[in-house]
Amino acid sequence: MPIKQIAIGETFNPVAISLSLPELKRDTFEALNAQRQELGLPPISPNAIINGVGSPVINNVNAPVILAATGASFIIRNVFFDFDKDLLKEQSWVEIRNLVQFMNDYPNAIVELAGHTDSYGTDDYNVDLSMRRVEAVKKGIVSLGVDEDRLRFVWYGETVPIATNRTRGGRALNRRVEFTILKLE
Repeated sequence: MPIKQIAIGETFNPVAISLSLPELKRDTFEALNAQRQELGLPPISPNAIINGVGSPVINNVNAPVILAATGASFIIRNVFFDFDKDLLKEQSWVEIRNLVQFMNDYPNAIVELAGHTDSYGTDDYNVDLSMRRVEAVKKGIVSLGVDEDRLRFVWYGETVPIATNRTRGGRALNRRVEFTILKLE
């Protein structure tokens, strides 16, 4: 693809997100587009060709700064699982490293990881799946040096949705792990 030269004084809209994943499955596009919709950005076509590069890079210079405080809760947006699976996808490690960095920056912090699923499957199955997904995130964090005693866990299955379960995008948003700060000092 040729690079277009920009003339002095010409205006343009820079793109703040660049994807660099070898392959994206439909479910990943749906989760990404649900996030882009929340940000007021246009969707990316699932027919887009994205290949030949390493891990995702997101440069959001306008990202809000959120102060860490006891009781603060965050959805861990960039932890990905395939449908009905509990193995972390490769692109999840960027976010896992960010969580570990937080834990290293606050060495006395204790946090809770909460697992959620969409409404596909039975209640018991979804509670079990959310537990296995939280366990996968825990193992990732612990494998990078965080003491397991600083982590607490809870799993909700499908009982606490944040979006509709009637659409693929909504179900993708409901499949999540949340991070709540229980103690900072």
